[in-house]
Amino acid sequence: MTNKGTIVGRVCSAKGNPIAEATVFIASGPSHADIASLTGDDGCFVIDGLKPGAYAVRASALNFESETQRVRVSGPEQCRADFKLVQQVVEEMD
Repeated sequence: MTNKGTIVGRVCSAKGNPIAEATVFIASGPSHADIASLTGDDGCFVIDGLKPGAYAVRASALNFESETQRVRVSGPEQCRADFKLVQQVVEEMD
């Protein structure tokens, strides 16, 4: 039996629309390796094979502000990290 866990979730806009091809990134935590995943058309992602410990999970997408959440993986379980990203305001230069 493995003690590795999984982080699953969904990346949406502030209006609740799924964001396809958003990047979900875990910087070198207890796994000692950087891990990245892209969301599908439904905004969902799965990152598995994670050792128990606390992780900083960051979601980012083009034209959206990134968001980071702390997630604790305790063992062979699924943990959720759902994100609602705020669209960036782009100001035009004269």
